Amino acid sequence: MTAIPGKKRTRPGLARSLLTAITTTFGGDITMTRSVRGVCAQWVGLCLSALVWACGPAPEPEAPSSVPSQREDSLSNSSVGTIVVSHDEWTLSNTGFNSNPNTAAFARNLAHFFTRGTPGRFLVYSNNFGLRESSLAAVMTQAGHTWTTSTSVPFTLSNLLQYDAVFLAENPVDLSVLTQYVGQGGGVYIAAGTGVGPSAEAALWNPFLNVYGLSLAPAYNGLCANFSGMSAHSLVSGVPSLYSCNGNSVSVLNPGSPYTSIVQSVSGQGLLGVYYGCPSNAHCFMNTPPQASCRDVVELAGPACTASASIDSGSYDPDFSGSTLQLTQSPAGPYPLGTTSVTLIVSDGRYSSQCTGTVTVVDVTPPTLQCPADLQLACTQGGSVSFAPTFSDNCGGTGTITCSSESGSSFPSGSTSVTCSARDNGGIPAFCNFTVTVDDGTNIHLSDYNLFLLEDYSQGHDVQGKVAAGGNITLTDFAVGSGLADGATANTLVAGGSLNLSRGGVWGDAWYGGSYTPNPSVVFPRGAAALGAPIDFAARFAELRHLSSQLASHPANGTTTRANWGGILLHGTSPDMNFFDVDASAFTGAALLSIDAPAGSLAVLNIRGASATFTGFGTSFSGGINQNGVLYNFVDATSIQAHGFGFWGTVLAPTARIDFSNGSWDGGIYALSLTGNAEGHINPLSERAICQ
Repeated sequence: MTAIPGKKRTRPGLARSLLTAITTTFGGDITMTRSVRGVCAQWVGLCLSALVWACGPAPEPEAPSSVPSQREDSLSNSSVGTIVVSHDEWTLSNTGFNSNPNTAAFARNLAHFFTRGTPGRFLVYSNNFGLRESSLAAVMTQAGHTWTTSTSVPFTLSNLLQYDAVFLAENPVDLSVLTQYVGQGGGVYIAAGTGVGPSAEAALWNPFLNVYGLSLAPAYNGLCANFSGMSAHSLVSGVPSLYSCNGNSVSVLNPGSPYTSIVQSVSGQGLLGVYYGCPSNAHCFMNTPPQASCRDVVELAGPACTASASIDSGSYDPDFSGSTLQLTQSPAGPYPLGTTSVTLIVSDGRYSSQCTGTVTVVDVTPPTLQCPADLQLACTQGGSVSFAPTFSDNCGGTGTITCSSESGSSFPSGSTSVTCSARDNGGIPAFCNFTVTVDDGTNIHLSDYNLFLLEDYSQGHDVQGKVAAGGNITLTDFAVGSGLADGATANTLVAGGSLNLSRGGVWGDAWYGGSYTPNPSVVFPRGAAALGAPIDFAARFAELRHLSSQLASHPANGTTTRANWGGILLHGTSPDMNFFDVDASAFTGAALLSIDAPAGSLAVLNIRGASATFTGFGTSFSGGINQNGVLYNFVDATSIQAHGFGFWGTVLAPTARIDFSNGSWDGGIYALSLTGNAEGHINPLSERAICQ
């Protein structure tokens, strides 16, 4: 048998008869899916080869417009599909049909282009009106084609292979599936210009179209009318013009390729483009070297004082040969501080090109400046305070540290904020701060109240200054606050519990935390009574107990003598602080308390003992001291009895309950509770700070 050079076409009638016989063999009227058609095609091929050898070839019909037919890849035995891309959605819409009588012929040509003249099955996978309206569906179904519009069909290769072509517009799809579909012979129609935005439209479809040598412009062309400009391609045979309106112009990436062409154009703008099947084993496009494009970049240094950077500025492959571009930089990075010249090499696998750019890395990371923790110092330690902040920088720089108060400086009592700063080699500053607190020692602040108690005050009579008790206050025939200045009447009488008043007056504001029943016999010449708790008694008494303990810890620097005749003689010479140790029992049966100390000094009587009794003796001062400079500190007393006695000075007894009648105090009393009719006179204790 002599070999037949090249493929020959059999007569159309004979081919139809053979297909009919094969269909009958498969069981009658069956749906011709793409897989079944493949089997049939192999049977037909074998039969046709035999017929051609026996009968001779039929006359070859003239190929339309000399456009290559869809072919099979002889190496992979897989057919390769076709693509039509229109710049606009309006062409196949009802408006397109109504605006141009050639639209129906174009639709039939389009179906013929995808099926080569046989009835086909088409899927419209789009919600866009340009592909879903009635005119297009009617033309396709009247021509004997199956026309399905649905986006609910899973977009998979197996589903697409049930159709001869898929029509797309606007709806995104899996482009890798679409590429596989074309690789197995599927047809694709894409309508652009759908109004989602020109650049978005191009970005949606160009990754797919570029593989096949087509491209959409990222801008709308503004062309809106019936346009001619047709080529001799069979797709527009008998179609002198088509309607369209404002789409993405179509172009071919390699004008020399035999597999892509523009079949309609106006003023240099492509309106219709086609791809008709480059075999998958062939190199269909001319491969020109890629174009390298570089830029100079500035990057910020990272923690390691380096930065990675790309100098690529849109390098591309002009012919989109299908290869993935390989971009290589030399040196590769990361790059150090300063400016580095970098070469970019761009390769498509066959050819390469290169360009150069610079990478400038700048340090914007501040150095680290670590200050010491806050310093808490005794009042004797403030004369010279040393500290050493530490500096570090990710780029290895060294910095000079300056502080608002330098190490070795003296610091006053109280808290002083210290701020330190330093700069790295790039001039970037860093800051830190800390606080130096120098204890100001023992702060004696016992001048705010004439009487201040943690618990109850009862049987009171006359207190010229302010009175506060954390418990209940019961007063009859009384006066409170009459010696206060007009502007100092806040919190004149404060009861943490209930306030029980009868026949008296309060010269200022009164507060109660429990209950209070107004009594017409009680007047408030400069204030009123209100429910509230302006004083935290627990916190204040914690401070008072601490103060008493601090004062008790001071060693005596004055002398204490108990004379046989009953005198308690105290003598101090310090112009500042004079501490005396006195046993509480010394006051029992005493005839006189004599305090001799310089004017302006403070005499602290640290009285030790669980109880003390003061009855019927007086107090004398010499050396310049007076009651404003005398503090009776009952260190551990829990009970104090005073009758017919006057405390000239202030009493600090934070753990004692006092029973005090027929007497008075000139200063303040700070104790647990007070019962009795003793009077309180305003002679506040001078405030003092003691550095131990």
